[in-house]
Parts: sequence; structure tokens; C-alpha cells
Amino acid sequence: MPGQDIHNKKDINEIYLCPVCELILKNPCQLPCGDRLCQECIPALIREDAIFKCPVCAESVHTSNLMVDKGFGRDLDQLEVICIEKRNNCEWAGKLKYYQDHLNNDHLNYSCNLCQEKFATPIALNEHKECVH
Repeated sequence: MPGQDIHNKKDINEIYLCPVCELILKNPCQLPCGDRLCQECIPALIREDAIFKCPVCAESVHTSNLMVDKGFGRDLDQLEVICIEKRNNCEWAGKLKYYQDHLNNDHLNYSCNLCQEKFATPIALNEHKECVH
């Protein structure tokens, strides 16, 4: 799954959301136009000759002009998030920096029948099945 899905996504400033997957940016890459995408969302956009169009402003971008935005990533790490599994009575809330560890330790209980890959949520598992199988 490219971005991070959280319970309180509607409360998060949209600058922290990927315009492709519409989740919290994961491994944010900044394009020359200034827009940001999840690093994992970019391959699906590339058409030919390592060029793609920014999904926000339609500017053409060559992959050699991408920059992993480590500073913005540090800002993301400080976001206060609530676990997506709150709807299933999970009470975890904390900084995004620790969210993946929480998911891995407490919610990795959904697995693909075909490849055995594990997922934190049934939504992520279903998305995996749609893309891969």
C-alpha cells in the first residue's frame, strides 16, 4: 500500500495527502513543480522514457528530476494520527513516526491466500488482491 491510512485523515491538512492514493504521504517525493507524491505511487504514472505528468498540475516530469523530500518526511513523522482500526475498537493514537510499528505489532493479521503477504487492514488486503491477482 503506497500511503498510510488513518482514522483521522479528514482532520489532516491536505498538503500531507498524496494526490494519487489519497492517503498520508509515505516516502514523499517532491516534483520540480513543488507537488509531492508517495514514492510508491510514481511508477504507476510513468508512461514512456521515464516521463510522467504531475497529477496535480499536469507538468511533465522526468524521473531523474525527483527528489525524496526528507525534510517533509520529518514533518510527516510528527503528525498526530489515530489508528485506522479505531472502528474495530483499537485505541492507539500517536505520532505517525510510530504508526507502522503499531500496525506491524498489533494488526498484521490479514494475509493474502495466494502469496501469504500480510496486511494491517482488510482494505489493504482487498486493494492488494485487486492489483496483483
